[in-house]
Amino acid sequence: MAERDFTGGLTDRAAELRASPEALEPLLRAPEARLMAARGGDPLLFGEALAWTPLAPEILALAAEPPTLMGRTESGAPRFALDLTGVEEVPPALAAPAPAGAAAAFAPLREAATKIAPEDLALAGCARSLFLWRNDTRHCARCGGAMKSSSGGWRRDCQACGHQSFPRTDPVVIMLVERGERCLLARRTGGALWASVLAGFVEPGETVEEAVRREVAEESGQRVGRVSYVASQPWPFGGQLMIGCLAESLGDAPLKLELEELRDGVWATRAEVARAIAGRGYLQIPPSFSIAHKLLKLWSEGRIGFR
Repeated sequence: MAERDFTGGLTDRAAELRASPEALEPLLRAPEARLMAARGGDPLLFGEALAWTPLAPEILALAAEPPTLMGRTESGAPRFALDLTGVEEVPPALAAPAPAGAAAAFAPLREAATKIAPEDLALAGCARSLFLWRNDTRHCARCGGAMKSSSGGWRRDCQACGHQSFPRTDPVVIMLVERGERCLLARRTGGALWASVLAGFVEPGETVEEAVRREVAEESGQRVGRVSYVASQPWPFGGQLMIGCLAESLGDAPLKLELEELRDGVWATRAEVARAIAGRGYLQIPPSFSIAHKLLKLWSEGRIGFR
């Protein structure tokens, strides 16, 4: 079964076609073309499935900008995404293709992530990141001029000075800190009740390893030795790329939490983490579609760790 974690979308993003109106036009007219719609980054669902609808003129007319080309399926069918930010209710034209008995509704992506197919989740996450970036880039960072979408929705061009802006992805290190047979979990101040691994943005001039060591020291007072890469994950709730790592805690220094960010922490055993993954015990951990969950699961099963 494919993992439900915002990865594994379309392998053919058709990037070479984005900048060509002549190439995009037949894709928009293709009978097998389908689009997903999102409001403020939250996708439209038909029941518990991502809503894929034909590119009917009455649907395209609902959006302020043309649909964004997401790519093509293995069979070559085009897939688009439509930004309906600002639309309150589901328009009748969008609800009409819903299967009998399936309600049409915009759903928060975090909620939809536990329902829709894994390959659709990857596309919904990508669309959210693109739309939020686009809506945040309405004016040129150089001259303040109005920006307009181009390259199939994957670029913004300033109408005054010609400056081009591309989707932004911010690198974030997220690390499971291991000390012997225990790992460090902490809860965010003002955040969810679950306990998670540590994370932080990579700063300019840093390597991934340097960012891991700095963030762990700043947030928990722990000194880190070895750092190894485990996996990565696009994270659409901020346009980030989460770089999952394993970090080795050196010595036995007590926890010294950065209280502006973390409210409490614990060194958990593999058994305690395994019980949390199973929904038992005193720990609550992040949802299964997060890379934090994946790191904890791999560690609890003994599939990652320094020995």
